[in-house]
Amino acid sequence: MASVAPQAANVPGIRPEWAFLVLALAAGLFMVFVTPPFQSPDEDVHFFRAFQLSEGKVIAQREGQMVGGSLPISLKIATAPFERMQFQPLEKASSKDLATLRQQPLALQSRAFFEFKQTALYTPVAYLPAVVGIWIGRLCSLAPVELLYASRLAALLCWATIVFVAIRSIPVLKWVMMLVGLLPMGVFTASTLSADVMTNALAMLFAAVILRSSLAADGPLRWKDGLTIILLCVLVAATKQVYFPIVAMTLMIPKTRFAGLRTKLLFCAGAVGVAVVTNLAWAWLVRGVITTEAWADPQKQTQFILAHPWEYVRVLGNTLEVWWRKYYEWYIGVLGWLDCWLPAWVYPSYAVMILAVPLLDRGQGRTITIKERLLLAGVVVVTLLLIATSLYITYTIPMDATIRGVQGRYFIPLTIPALMLLYNRKVKVPERWLGYTVMAFCTVVIVAMCLAILNRYYGINPLHLILKVNIMA
Repeated sequence: MASVAPQAANVPGIRPEWAFLVLALAAGLFMVFVTPPFQSPDEDVHFFRAFQLSEGKVIAQREGQMVGGSLPISLKIATAPFERMQFQPLEKASSKDLATLRQQPLALQSRAFFEFKQTALYTPVAYLPAVVGIWIGRLCSLAPVELLYASRLAALLCWATIVFVAIRSIPVLKWVMMLVGLLPMGVFTASTLSADVMTNALAMLFAAVILRSSLAADGPLRWKDGLTIILLCVLVAATKQVYFPIVAMTLMIPKTRFAGLRTKLLFCAGAVGVAVVTNLAWAWLVRGVITTEAWADPQKQTQFILAHPWEYVRVLGNTLEVWWRKYYEWYIGVLGWLDCWLPAWVYPSYAVMILAVPLLDRGQGRTITIKERLLLAGVVVVTLLLIATSLYITYTIPMDATIRGVQGRYFIPLTIPALMLLYNRKVKVPERWLGYTVMAFCTVVIVAMCLAILNRYYGINPLHLILKVNIMA
């Protein structure tokens, strides 16, 4: 029997994937063009890496202890006027600066060596949409700052398309995936230039394909479905290497969809294997340009973990105790250079929604077993440990009591596997009301996001303007 495509969970006349697409593009396009250039974490060095890739240079260059590449000086000139706003909430955007930079030619022949070791090790997969945007922008003879907008737009459209397909594909938790897809931090990240754009989108698509194959389809696994899963394993591993444990979700596919248990285990081993090989192959290719921050000591930190594992567990606990609140707020959304806060009510209300909706969103798939829940929990925990440990080794001062550099947005790719732990088919609510509630909530939050950006970068507060007009009238 062939695989059965899951029916779309929807309210009358509205499907979750289309509701997501409309809201994501409305908010995303606003963010792309209203957020000033280089006002998301490390957007300047992401731009440098994407431009390097657009010129066909896959491996970064090394000069002494610096890692980066030879790029047009005009790219650096484009970033300079906007550096003053980083971590400075009182600094506002200047339309004059932007107008001036739009007249600046790219000047490919005038070059200098730029250091961007923070992004130099990312693979081309992480920047593929941005690179396409830069190619198109160069064909149109755009200025460097306009190339940034072109790369932002291409990344947004690619992200929205992939998440749209993910919501359409997943048989359960469709409204949950819409809610996660419209996380303020996720939408803002997708509207700027970052390696997290493809990481978030591909992780969601992979989870959707696996859940469709395991919860809402029967009969032998079709060869094209198997190839899709293998390809996604490679792509997920190639965006940010620490997320490769996600591919272990292939173990959720029932053995009844294979010729037997052995065939299933061989397929799953192959899926995990291609992810590991992808990581190892890229590590070998960039072995000559791997570097860390000056204050880090990878060898010393690694030895500490191996010699004192329980002490390292204490470091992990201390980190969580000190930073958990910030991680959550950054996960939901602190926009800009982590200096543009949303209204206070957004943070607790999103917690309520993101925990309640998985309990109510039944969908069209079977329930999951205890073993599958343990597998999902293991995938989440192992990936979190890899994220923390990689930053402890490469970005933390030796013997520090907490781990430096962990950001809340790093948890977004793990949200769907984590929320599957809450999935059940016992609680019954009218689906139309669940859908209307999620759409209304996301719409209100998106409006709050846009108003926060206007206030942060331009000092525009529509509520104050309305009150002022009323008083004057």
